[in-house]
Amino acid sequence: MGPITITLLYGLTFLLLFVSAEWLYRVRSITTDTTRRYVHIGTGVLTMGFPLILSEPWSIYLLCGLFLIILVISLRTQHLQSINGVNRTTYGSLYYPIVVALCYWYSDLHDQFLYFYLPLIIMALADPCASFVGRRYRYRPYRILGQTKTLGGSFAFFCCALCLSIGFLSLSTSFGGNLVLTTFLIAVMTTCVEAVSHRGLDNLTIPLSAVFILSLTPTL
Repeated sequence: MGPITITLLYGLTFLLLFVSAEWLYRVRSITTDTTRRYVHIGTGVLTMGFPLILSEPWSIYLLCGLFLIILVISLRTQHLQSINGVNRTTYGSLYYPIVVALCYWYSDLHDQFLYFYLPLIIMALADPCASFVGRRYRYRPYRILGQTKTLGGSFAFFCCALCLSIGFLSLSTSFGGNLVLTTFLIAVMTTCVEAVSHRGLDNLTIPLSAVFILSLTPTL
């Protein structure tokens, strides 16, 4: 199959993910918080295939641009309630395709796709993990910059980010830096920016902070 066909099929896969989330929300009465986590994780998993399946950079930027337009329209028209139906102001869904495009651009520029995979998988998995633990157990709530977080949720994020960092960096044949220090810094930095980011901004700040730490590793 040619790159155009593959791009179209990939786009349809994302659409099916959104449609399934709407079905869960409208037919199965699954809560918006759950469907948002479902789409968040599902999008992250599908995104992991970008460098492997989409051989042309333009196809990745095109998909990110199209889905940004769709999400902007859905937010303005109050559609896609499985994503947008929350009682708070959040633009996290809009930041998602933007940060995917930015991470891909940076990783392609440096010919190092660890810059793409690790930051985005931390966002895709650690963030909903923190949300689930924080809402489920409500262990030690704390206020920071006008919003309520929990120590339980932050600790869950830190552990998930740390495990993902260790896994990806230890498997990367191009990484030759201090594994312990780098993974710890990534986990601490991403946990901190998740705690202070408002209105879905963590979808942008988490991956970019991970890229920042990785870029400081001269042996990568």
